[in-house]
Parts: sequence; C-alpha cells; structure tokens
Amino acid sequence: MLKIITPAESYALTTVDEVKLDLGVTGSDSDAQLGAMIDQASSAIADHCGRGCASDTVQQTIDVARSAGILLLKRWPVIEVASI
Repeated sequence: MLKIITPAESYALTTVDEVKLDLGVTGSDSDAQLGAMIDQASSAIADHCGRGCASDTVQQTIDVARSAGILLLKRWPVIEVASI
C-alpha cells in the first residue's frame, strides 16, 4: 500500500518566472496564461510518462510474507529512505 504523507508543493515542471526569463518576457500581463500553459504541459507529460515528476513524501507498506525477499517500490527514483 502506498500513502502520500506530504505532497509536493507543485507538480509543474517549471515556473512562470523561469519561462519568462527564457522568453525574455517582462511584466506580469501574461503570468496567468503562462501558468495555465505550464500546468497543461506538465500534466500532459505526467500522463504520457504514467507518473508525476515531483517529490512527494510517501510511505509504502509491503507484505513481507508475499514479497519473496524482494523489495519492489511503487515510486522511483528514491531520494531518501527513512526506515525499513
């Protein structure tokens, strides 16, 4: 069983400020539109990959009796393991 303990702050793959810097855009007139486009593109990429790319803190419970000594994780890459 996988339980999300702390969800990521954002699932967007970039920020409005980063896009504006790359495009040379100044001012905030297009911030809402850029934000919506970032969210749409990030969601499409997550759907295509079959998973999001943000760092959630999760807890996974594994039935040791049925695991045959193999630790199969549902989420990757693993950044840190707190306990086993």
